[in-house]
Amino acid sequence: MNKRPNFLCVGAQKAGTTTLHDILRQDENIYLPEIKETKFFLDEEQYKKGKRYYFDSYYSNVAAEALIGEIDPECMYVDYIPQRIYETLGGDIKIIFMLRNPVDRAFSHYQMSSRRGREDLSFHDAVDAEETRLKSKDFKLRYKSSSLNYSYIDRGYYSALIKKYLEFFPIENMHFILFEDEFLKDKENTIDDLYSFLGIARDKHVQINLKSNIATEPKVKAFNKLIHSGGAIKKIAHIIVPSGLNKVLKNFLIEINSRAASDKERNFDKAVFMNKYYRESNKELEVLIGKEIPSWKV
Repeated sequence: MNKRPNFLCVGAQKAGTTTLHDILRQDENIYLPEIKETKFFLDEEQYKKGKRYYFDSYYSNVAAEALIGEIDPECMYVDYIPQRIYETLGGDIKIIFMLRNPVDRAFSHYQMSSRRGREDLSFHDAVDAEETRLKSKDFKLRYKSSSLNYSYIDRGYYSALIKKYLEFFPIENMHFILFEDEFLKDKENTIDDLYSFLGIARDKHVQINLKSNIATEPKVKAFNKLIHSGGAIKKIAHIIVPSGLNKVLKNFLIEINSRAASDKERNFDKAVFMNKYYRESNKELEVLIGKEIPSWKV
């Protein structure tokens, strides 16, 4: 019996992938790992253990499901991942992209970094500092995953990221979901189109009107910063709390320190940002995916 993925949703980050995960997990004909994002293709320590480790660690409980997959929005951004997916799963894998207005995506990403205590700058200042941060060796030493945490604008150049996948996979094996114009406006037909691409009918019990990952902000930012930091606190937690409970405890502490996010930082002109950073990229994207994106026009 096949116990390896035959589809992946690779992103984009902050574009509805958690909601999609929660929808698909309801279907008895679809298997997704207990861990939403295994990070196998991203994490060097995991990847070097080989594909057998990947299948055994995350897919050993596959029964008779028709579809086996994973949803990890980091996979779209990191440039070495398409080749790793190809070498692990072959060229016939089906790949799903969820694409959100890149300016809204950038701001949502910024809110997440701020919520986790990793971002102290204003949104404007963080965007201005992005290129320097991503190139700075000193900054990468202080923030090991700086390219993941602070790539607010860079992740929105979707056409360039998709082209990395086209080096290994045919566009016929790719499915593109527009977050605003499709997923939010007509979720029913959007999900049915996805099922058609994947080659099965949707289970009648699957509920699609879900809302996941609602934006929050910390009541006390320093508390979240402490939780997410390394050092002595993290080492003590690993000793006191069993490894399987570490993430559960961390999420619980973050939740009790959270409140609904406000738009106090959203004091920028979206059209200005869109024209400055994404006008040409978005034009190229429309040609690449064969779809117009009305809601992104400014």
